[in-house]
Amino acid sequence: MEKNNNQELKADLQKITDSHYTYIGKFIVEFEDLIDNLSRFLVSFLSYKPLNQLYMHTLCEGMSAYDIISKCQTFLAMKYENNDNKIKKITNLFNAMKEINEERNFIVHGKWLISTPNDHNIKNNVDFSKATVSHIKRTSRGVEMRMKEFDINEYNHLMERLKMISRLFLLMESNKTDKDYFNKITDDDIKFCRGKSGRLESFEMI
Repeated sequence: MEKNNNQELKADLQKITDSHYTYIGKFIVEFEDLIDNLSRFLVSFLSYKPLNQLYMHTLCEGMSAYDIISKCQTFLAMKYENNDNKIKKITNLFNAMKEINEERNFIVHGKWLISTPNDHNIKNNVDFSKATVSHIKRTSRGVEMRMKEFDINEYNHLMERLKMISRLFLLMESNKTDKDYFNKITDDDIKFCRGKSGRLESFEMI
């Protein structure tokens, strides 16, 4: 009976462990959707002819997410160069994009510690609802270990920010009707996009 209970506990904890991978995967897929929309904007912004768009896709291929974000910001700023209010919103939203790109890099390239439901971890009351990702970062004083802790609330916050960024960008770049969708973008929306996700800790390494 005790063995069966232990197996059921491990099965339940395994579902929690697997959920970390699910959330990480969902974030990466959503982020790539954003970058794809940005790339398509670049192509359509510079050319309306199908053949020229093919050339532009060739140019965009292999560009980093940061480069794509920066170029889209430049083109939108050029489009609205005489509107200070829109330029401010563009700047703030694309700063949020650059920040979430940094978080994406932290998540994708970091070392993850996601606990597995083995006897040792269960015996030591490991909190399976939390996972940690770490990086070693060079600083002016040497190197330090930077760690972020994620749980379901942090994952959801990260996804909500990313989805808001994507929605606001689509409002900014929409020029297919006579409506000015820019007016639907509020400062509070952009402020929400710039809230950091994950609890960050840093430790100097001697």
